[in-house]
Amino acid sequence: MLPCLLMSPGVYRKTSRRPLIRNMEASEQIEAFLVSGVLAVLGIRLYLELTGYPTIGGANLHIAHMLWGGILMLIALLVLLGFLGRGARWTGAILGGLGFGTFLDEVGKFVTHDNDYFYQPAIAIMHVVFVITYIAVRRILTARGYSENEFLVNALQELEELAVGDLDAEEKARALLYLDRVSDENPVVQPLRTLISQAKPVASPPPSLQKRIRTRVGHTYSWIAERPWFARGLILFFGAQLLVKLYQGVIVVLFFGLGRTGLADYRFTSGVLDNLSQLPVAGWGELFASLLAAALTLVGMVRIFESRLAGCYWFQRSILVSIFLTQVFMFYREQVSAVIGLFLNVSILIVLNYMIHAEEKLEKVARRDEACDPAPLSNPTVGSGGTDGQTG
Repeated sequence: MLPCLLMSPGVYRKTSRRPLIRNMEASEQIEAFLVSGVLAVLGIRLYLELTGYPTIGGANLHIAHMLWGGILMLIALLVLLGFLGRGARWTGAILGGLGFGTFLDEVGKFVTHDNDYFYQPAIAIMHVVFVITYIAVRRILTARGYSENEFLVNALQELEELAVGDLDAEEKARALLYLDRVSDENPVVQPLRTLISQAKPVASPPPSLQKRIRTRVGHTYSWIAERPWFARGLILFFGAQLLVKLYQGVIVVLFFGLGRTGLADYRFTSGVLDNLSQLPVAGWGELFASLLAAALTLVGMVRIFESRLAGCYWFQRSILVSIFLTQVFMFYREQVSAVIGLFLNVSILIVLNYMIHAEEKLEKVARRDEACDPAPLSNPTVGSGGTDGQTG
């Protein structure tokens, strides 16, 4: 799939003097790095819980798994520095992510005086590190348009596949599209375009399971989106999300600990005020983030009546607030339920991203069809011309 940024307005700049050239495939590889890191943390925590936290090194030594993380990151660097090609980059991204997650899992030992692996905010710290990494990388990759040099170097990168006889039709089209964004005044462009145009692409491999699932999901979504009950279903689902966020922000934070007797007591208000006065910083943060996410969800439920795409954008903002803010404070309060909540929020975000992508395509098709439709001709009054002629 061609990078979406390539087709976006404002993505092209003629010159660039930056010494670092951005890889247009980096977003997918960075995502693989982060997913591998998260899986490493969750896998290690689950393994240690199931096995009773064993130690490696015997009676005198303790070989912390942070060291294994360092070894994996070292191997990833050696792969990236020692080998060329797309396979090396993907291998380095996955190994590096596994190593980084394994290393980061022991952060509790290095921010406490007593080397406490079970330090309560440790999971929240890890979550913040992954979130900041994700935001920083997206900012670097999308903050400015790509320059001619970057398009040219990325086109050259596709020649790696040509050199080893593995250039398929999609990679060929991508390389030519990159070259179309470079001025013909560059002496390298025309020979490269000729070389790539004359290359015979290898047969495309059969679609992977992921692509088959994506295609099937796309057809299913298009069918569902045409049903009249789809918009109502969205409103009901995110209405339930709104209730969940209010529960997180109000019930859990403000009313937790009052009990049934306290809730029924006439001193209910004073109990809530006592809870408010005793709220730690994390509690205030969770309360504010949950209410903000709930407000964004409510806006989406209103905007969806105007435009399904606009409503989805607001729902997406609500989920991002939940992932980037609410989850941090939830991890501080309760790690197990926060992991479940994070998994659900990420799953909803994936579905929302796909829905937004599909709705954007549908709107583009609708605008194109509207632009192609000829303007309706006004019907002149029948016989008016003849009448004038007759009277004239």
